[in-house]
Amino acid sequence: MSAQAACDCFYVDGRYVIEEGEEETYDCMTVTSRGLLIIEATLTLNGYYCTSTVAGWVLLTDQAATLGFAATHIVGGGGEIRGLKDTAQITITSGAILSSTTTITGHLEITGEGNFNNQGTVDADATGTLAIKVGGTVDDSDGDDRWRVSTSGATLLFDSAIGTLASMEGEFIVSAGVIYIDEALTTTGRLDLSGGVVDVGQNTTMGDQDAERFLAMTGGEIKVAAGKTFTHH
Repeated sequence: MSAQAACDCFYVDGRYVIEEGEEETYDCMTVTSRGLLIIEATLTLNGYYCTSTVAGWVLLTDQAATLGFAATHIVGGGGEIRGLKDTAQITITSGAILSSTTTITGHLEITGEGNFNNQGTVDADATGTLAIKVGGTVDDSDGDDRWRVSTSGATLLFDSAIGTLASMEGEFIVSAGVIYIDEALTTTGRLDLSGGVVDVGQNTTMGDQDAERFLAMTGGEIKVAAGKTFTHH
């Protein structure tokens, strides 16, 4: 373990396992490009405004695996945080903001009463469900490839448990699988649909005519629940 500025981070430069039944707590983490952090139990990061770097892999491998953020936190790096079980969790404490510029993949839940800001990529790329269900605010930033479903059998779920889906800006790319929108959504980002299904369970507005962010649809299907609307500028 090494200290970085005022934050007490732990450093992974090889294979490190938090085994079933264990619970570890640090301010933040640094996973190098050679690093593989396997979470079978619970890792909690509680450094206020600390920055974690994931250049390698963080795998949530158990049904009860939890990566918890107990304070406002930034996660960056060119690696991946990957869930291997639908019930594995990234949890965000009430009042905290998790701002991610890294890639979150696989199938897991992003949950808790906090807020999730996606400035990287969230990609449902494995059979199962990657569920966004925080009780606070979910938002993103302008950019390509913010939200993606890329594998048959995968579901990206915007759950009705979300407190607020703020005015969003990022692009949605669906090439296979299902994106299910069960919370009212407004984004100036465009939808790029080449396969799979966009299942609209609540009123949804996408695109920006002034910025020429028009619907790109070369395949797939858009399904809209009775009494709901889907609009793409």
